[in-house]
Amino acid sequence: MIAVTVEGEYALVVEGHAGQAPKGQDIVCSAMSMLIGSLAEFVLHNRARCIDADVELTNGYARVRAIPQKDFEKELSGAFCMATLGMEMLKSRYPEYVTEKT
Repeated sequence: MIAVTVEGEYALVVEGHAGQAPKGQDIVCSAMSMLIGSLAEFVLHNRARCIDADVELTNGYARVRAIPQKDFEKELSGAFCMATLGMEMLKSRYPEYVTEKT
């Protein structure tokens, strides 16, 4: 099971594995990995536009957190919104493999 935790406006944690199929064939894990991985790359690419930014990606764990400079808030908000909407879609389509922790 993949657990998603929204830690703040610009902070997400994704933990676990879906277990929907064997490694390399798991479409739920692949989709989640692309969402959080793309968000992480966006934050890293724009690190100079953040007051602070932290990205941790390991097997079965991802944490992306950023504090934007004022002129970067809208773009960063859009990136986090896109990622969380994608995660919500996965959760609604595959509720047995994705959950949200509070």
